[in-house]
Amino acid sequence: MRYWIALVISISVLTVVTADTVFNWKDAKGIVHYGDSPPESVKAKAVDLPELTVVKDYGKLYKPVLTAKERGLTKEKKNKKQIYTKFSILAPKDKQAIRANNGDVTVMLSLKPKLLPEHTLSVFLDEKQMAEGDLRMVNLTNLDRGEHEVYVIIKGKKGKEISKSKQIVFTVIRH
Repeated sequence: MRYWIALVISISVLTVVTADTVFNWKDAKGIVHYGDSPPESVKAKAVDLPELTVVKDYGKLYKPVLTAKERGLTKEKKNKKQIYTKFSILAPKDKQAIRANNGDVTVMLSLKPKLLPEHTLSVFLDEKQMAEGDLRMVNLTNLDRGEHEVYVIIKGKKGKEISKSKQIVFTVIRH
């Protein structure tokens, strides 16, 4: 039994040692090949490989994301700490002239992180609320020609204003 163990260890050491070397060679068509056992019919050169980079302690770099429960936050605390890092009107652009013979203009919003379920978006055109909901794209129809102002407010459960976008001024051109 001892001989078998010694034989298995010897064979595994030999395979590790021979797998250490990488060779390159060209075949009859001139294509360069790489491998650890070149054919005997070709002249192979040993390739000098750089040492491998090994990350010793990946655990310090990786930090799992904790849930609200694990962080000790209740739902109310989590919602109060929610901050919209990006909230703006993408279209129309400020001071943009829009040719819309039918008077239809689409308002597109950018919002990060996504809207919480208990929050709503209210779109105002010329100080009048035109739409309310959770959509980031609202179509305003049959607008009169001329200058208009649009802005959006994020409202909480009881209609309290949470955030307000920058006011955008645009002009509708109609025939």
